[in-house]
Parts: sequence; structure tokens; C-alpha cells
Amino acid sequence: MKRFVEFQKEHASQLITWFADQQQLTQWAGPGIDFTQDIDAFAKSILDSSHTSSISSFSVLNKQELISFGQFYLRHGCAHLCRLAVSPTRRGEGNVVELVNQLVSAAHIKLSVSTVSLLVYSDNLSAIRAYQKLGFSIAEYPAKDDINGCFYMQRSIL
Repeated sequence: MKRFVEFQKEHASQLITWFADQQQLTQWAGPGIDFTQDIDAFAKSILDSSHTSSISSFSVLNKQELISFGQFYLRHGCAHLCRLAVSPTRRGEGNVVELVNQLVSAAHIKLSVSTVSLLVYSDNLSAIRAYQKLGFSIAEYPAKDDINGCFYMQRSIL
């Protein structure tokens, strides 16, 4: 039975194995996380919210197996989803739908907002298609931040 739980540091040892190299890690996490760091440093770096408002991190588990991971925080008035990942061995099973729906529900409760957003690299076509199926559409970015190479996507929570 799958459970949606707050991310625990012990989940990091499974999560890091989902990325084969620095390029894959950067595509998922953005710049600033080093592929060669130890598990404690990896967990600390993905949980660091010094550049954002408070970040919330969640895992979907099946028994002790990490199925998926994602985060959200308040950004430009939206619940902003980030670092969404599904285990390579569990892709194609609808797990991204479950992850996004659980994150959106948790974000709606915690942040009391009506819109959810995310950034996705423009060359990550499979992720773009998945987010479009979940109701996201490409929108104009509401700030002057540098999102070079990314699409900004939004959808209503309700």
C-alpha cells in the first residue's frame, strides 16, 4: 500500500540512485547540487530553503521502497512544485499523477492558494507531456527571474 509522507533523510539514499550523472541530477534539481557529494550532504542540499520561502518535501512509499519525490513552496503567489521525480523502475505506472495530485492537495491546504506552478526544461518533452495531461499549460512567467531554457507552467488547483 502506497503512503504519501514527509520526506525523511533516509529516503535520500534511494533517491540519489535515480540519477546516473551530474547532467541528470541538474535536469531534475537545477544547478547547485553536486552529484559526487555524500548522502547527508545530498539530503541537506535538496532540503535547503535558504533561496525560497519554506520548502515542503514529500515522498510516496510502497512499504520501504521510495516510489516518488516532490517539493513545493510559495512562489509568486502560487504553490510552486519542484524537484518532481519518479523511480526509474516505477515510471509508466501513473505514479507522477499520484505524486502531483498529492502535492497539489497538500500545497492547497498549507499555502491556501488557488494556483499551482512549476518549471520544466524545454527539452524535457516527456515531463511536459505529463504535466499537460495533468492540466498544466505553458504560461508567461510573472517575474524577471532568469528561467533560461525552461517553460513556466500553471494550472488551477480547484
